Amino acid sequence: MEKHCIKTEFKKKYEKNLSLCLKGKGSKELELELEALKGALEKNDLVSIRGKYSQLRGKTKDIVSFFFDEKEKYLLINKSVRVDLK
Repeated sequence: MEKHCIKTEFKKKYEKNLSLCLKGKGSKELELELEALKGALEKNDLVSIRGKYSQLRGKTKDIVSFFFDEKEKYLLINKSVRVDLK
């Protein structure tokens, strides 16, 4: 999260994926990620979540990964701290 907070990062990734899909360059995996990002942006108070976890505020060297499947969505901070999302 060197540059952006989690909310901005999710928005940027969503917009990039949407653009690729609209240009016909999408894939099933890209579409699934697009839907997961959309759901995460709509259903979560990312401002509140980033307030609880300084690693999600941006401008850090922390590694944040986004995981999702049909049953769950979560962030993993530095491979150890799990943050569940709706």
